Amino acid sequence: MDSYPYLSELLGGYFHQDAYDDAENDEEIMRGFRRSSWDYQRLGVRADIRRFLHQHRGDLLAAIERTFHPSLILGKTDAEAREWLTKIESLADDQGGEILLQSPPA
Repeated sequence: MDSYPYLSELLGGYFHQDAYDDAENDEEIMRGFRRSSWDYQRLGVRADIRRFLHQHRGDLLAAIERTFHPSLILGKTDAEAREWLTKIESLADDQGGEILLQSPPA
């Protein structure tokens, strides 16, 4: 069973090996995610990231590799990986960190 289904889907679907060929930066990738996702998916990504960071305080990089097997390097140190995940959590919601429950644009 996948303990972090929304984060797993985000990493596999948006931060794959060709991600930066398709987009310039994390912000652009996350704009695409926000445009194509539902509120519950954005909320799920944020919750998964918060829970993952809380549960893996001391071994973050190893836990990322063990759990997600990412195609990209998310940082060279635990601190860099934490900073990246925190940034992605913030970018998962385009309301400045406020979680609004509404439908995606048509």
